[in-house]
Amino acid sequence: MKVAFTYFPLAINWNHGAAVLSQLCKNAVIETELFPLYPGFTGEGFDYVCVSFVTVHDYRAAQDICRGITVPKGAGGVYARKGGIIEGFNNVCRGEGERIVDFFLEGDTSVFDNVLLDTDINPLPDYTGVTGYEFGRGIPFLAGKKLIPYSHSRGCPHHCSFCEVKNLPQAVRVKTNIRADLSELSKRYHPDLWYFTDETLPYYTKEWREQLRGNSIPFLSFIRADINPAHLIMLIANGLHTCAMGIESGDEQYRNTILNKGVTDRQIYRTVEMLDRYGVNRIMLYMRHTPGETDAHRDKTFEMVDRLGGYPMIFEYERL
Repeated sequence: MKVAFTYFPLAINWNHGAAVLSQLCKNAVIETELFPLYPGFTGEGFDYVCVSFVTVHDYRAAQDICRGITVPKGAGGVYARKGGIIEGFNNVCRGEGERIVDFFLEGDTSVFDNVLLDTDINPLPDYTGVTGYEFGRGIPFLAGKKLIPYSHSRGCPHHCSFCEVKNLPQAVRVKTNIRADLSELSKRYHPDLWYFTDETLPYYTKEWREQLRGNSIPFLSFIRADINPAHLIMLIANGLHTCAMGIESGDEQYRNTILNKGVTDRQIYRTVEMLDRYGVNRIMLYMRHTPGETDAHRDKTFEMVDRLGGYPMIFEYERL
């Protein structure tokens, strides 16, 4: 059997979910290829095509190509997991997908059920096609640097109303072989920076902190503005070069009562001050057109964008 794992490269030529499933299949001696969708792709030469969608935007952008696929095909990914409308596929996976091997080897279609599984997250994903230059394009302090992606964990302990990660089990699962993985990837790719892709780096767990201590390669990661200052110092001491931090809204009450972010203005300014004191680059993430947002809320967001500085990025809200 030969399976294609593919995705529409709307932002970058990398899809972590597709890479994980491709490697799981390879480990089970199922032949796979991992690549971005391209015009004219029909699936010829493959027994099955798996397409991963991240947002409604890449789903829509991929429709013409997907209609031309003539072999059996399945869809999955973040967009599928959060309940997005998907048409024209033989199967749609609404869960995490790690039992895909059972479908290919045993015909078990229960792997596509809307269930979330406590699966082993330790294996490295398939890094086919990764050069390290897919990430950080357009961001001045990352320009020209080789960033190698790596995920330490699955899940998030927080309950932000706008985030589809809330559909995952709230118990965060942390890998147990992080040191060995990073050592292997360092030898393989010689990165300038790690790109730690976790929704929020699990710095709040002792088991993770012990695995990161002694890291010698700078990294980019997502943190929350309510991070414990001691944990932030620990990250900085072990290579934090750039952080992405979700502010979402400049209105504290709206941010916490409607978006359920759980972050105060005081925590935001405290963390920003510490990052600036230690020279850590900041990517500041905001949203607009979120549920119930008013012009007054939006004005406060843009005021905070101006006050906080850093490298701001403002996203349009996507309804779950």
